[in-house]
Amino acid sequence: MMNAFQDPAAAAATERDALRPLGLPMAIAWFGIPSAVITWSLFVGIGLLRSAGYPAFGIFLAVFILPLSCLFAVALAGYRWEQRPWNWPLFRDRMRLQTPRGASMWLWILGLTVLWIPIPLPGIYPVAAVLGGLAVLAEGARGRRAGTLLAAVIGFVTFAAYAPQILAPLGSVAFYTMPVEVNNFMGQIQPGSFFGIALHGQWWLPVFYLFPVMFLNIFGEELLWRGLLLPRQELVYGRWAWVVHGLLWTAFHIFWAPNLALLLMRAPGYLALAFVCQRLQNTWPGIIAHFVGNSPVLLLIIGGVMS
Repeated sequence: MMNAFQDPAAAAATERDALRPLGLPMAIAWFGIPSAVITWSLFVGIGLLRSAGYPAFGIFLAVFILPLSCLFAVALAGYRWEQRPWNWPLFRDRMRLQTPRGASMWLWILGLTVLWIPIPLPGIYPVAAVLGGLAVLAEGARGRRAGTLLAAVIGFVTFAAYAPQILAPLGSVAFYTMPVEVNNFMGQIQPGSFFGIALHGQWWLPVFYLFPVMFLNIFGEELLWRGLLLPRQELVYGRWAWVVHGLLWTAFHIFWAPNLALLLMRAPGYLALAFVCQRLQNTWPGIIAHFVGNSPVLLLIIGGVMS
């Protein structure tokens, strides 16, 4: 209830700033509906557009760019739905886009980014574990709590390193059979061509892939998941919100995982990203790691253009 001496404008601002807790049923809807749309776009849309005679690059725009644009639009609409004005400082603070500062924050970001490198480089997991351990120490934490966190970081990264071997038996738990149309369509990403376009000398294509493709994908997901939803989940689950959030984000990617093993192999990276973003109360770690994780296709395009 508003105090009789409280300024009405200030009271309205306080009301706008109050976040609504996001429980499990609504969170499942937030993650599940976009996942269903993307699944339909891939599993049905590709076949429909191919049978209609559309070129491969046009199909790519329809089945990837359109859904990614929707994620970005939903993130912005969700911000406005909370009755917040278009003001950069307010938007920055609501979406947790403050500039990362301090040694511990950057160590967390570097450790997460190393963990997200999609190429199985030798020693990549030990490096991630060391950076995570240094981040804990750089926080200045003391006592049993710091030791527990340090052990958890090392144990988590170790599990991530051996996840394919540990989870392999779960490959027999199948969700679906990947449509042949999808496999054939994705096979058109090659060193010398990209969905029917010869890459040599086509410098506009890496620019286009960087923006809008990667921009809409990364900022759409990070603003929606880590900026808009994670803070609301923290009101329900407290310090364990990252677990619920990371598992839901894992399930969101079921369109790339036809069996349980492939789906759960994604979980360590997604859980780690959610944990770091929650611990730092900042979305930039997710944006940076997400960019690194999605960079192989961009590098392939650049290599093809320069060949």
